[in-house]
Order: sequence, then structure tokens, then C-alpha cells
Amino acid sequence: MSVIRHIEIQNFRTIKKLSWHPKPGLNCLIGPGDSGKSTLLDAIDLTLGARRSYTFNDADFYQLNIQSPLSITITLGDLH
Repeated sequence: MSVIRHIEIQNFRTIKKLSWHPKPGLNCLIGPGDSGKSTLLDAIDLTLGARRSYTFNDADFYQLNIQSPLSITITLGDLH
């Protein structure tokens, strides 16, 4: 079994730039509306979920700026 060691997101929906190393164990996402909680979960689902085909549209880019590259990188590691 693997765990998420690092998540890096750039220019995806409400997230301009995020670099996060989740702590071991349970992590909770808490924050006001439109702060990026669902966007973070969607990014994880897009990269690790069962969906193998997804067409990005303008709304997937931060502030609709399609000139800035969008990237989602997830680093996995072994469960200790």
C-alpha cells in the first residue's frame, strides 16, 4: 500500500501554487468556502483515480489564465 508523500499543484482552479507534505496518519482539510479544499481533492482524484481520460477546459485554469501551465504532481511512498 502507498501513501501520498507530497502534492504540488500549480494553476489549477482556485490554487495558484501549492506544495504540501501531508503528515503521517489522518489529515483534515479545514477552511472557508472557496479556499481550495475540493480543488485539492479533485486534483488527487484526477491523478490517482480510476478515470483515465479527462479533458481540461478553461475553468480548470487558475483565474481562467490558459497561458500559464497547469500541473499536478503527486509523490507516493510506501506505508511504514
